Amino acid sequence: MRRRLSMRTAPRPGRAIPDGFVRQLGDAHWELRIERELKSPNKTLWAHWRLKQAERQAWEAAVLLAIARYGGMAVVAGAQLVRLAGVSLFVAAGARERRRVVLTRLVPSVRNFIRDDDNLSFSGKPVFDALKRIGLLYEDKREFLDAPRPSQVVSPDGRYLTVIEIQRLGMVPATRTRKPITSPAAAEGLLS
Repeated sequence: MRRRLSMRTAPRPGRAIPDGFVRQLGDAHWELRIERELKSPNKTLWAHWRLKQAERQAWEAAVLLAIARYGGMAVVAGAQLVRLAGVSLFVAAGARERRRVVLTRLVPSVRNFIRDDDNLSFSGKPVFDALKRIGLLYEDKREFLDAPRPSQVVSPDGRYLTVIEIQRLGMVPATRTRKPITSPAAAEGLLS
């Protein structure tokens, strides 16, 4: 017996992955343009964890697809191949490199600007998390990431667009672990 599909029983179509492309601006300097809004953190601040995760995964898919297109593949499966290859177009796997990531938010109108500086600074968190999970950033700590406050510009074509500039700054040496202080004098000083 065949099941009838109606508006209620038909599966929901998945969201389309936004368009994006990559261009190389110089030696170890790339620009990714993703047709996606960099949202205010107030939209997801008190949301359930799955909404925050969905936002990060959407950025991850958009960046991966842009990288796959840069590598000559135009499908999501190509993006997965790029991911499995360790995003070798940009960085060697596991390289402890410091990166400068500059975000620019292009919005349709001045009314769409994020007015609060704290919210503007925090709006890049899902992007940084996605870049780390993909492998474009070794870690999203200050030690490995130089990220100035995102800038905002009115888009000439009236669409939301996010420009991500990634630049290599150099290798970060491995840190040594500190030995705990075991002298009795130091222990007495803490207790008294």
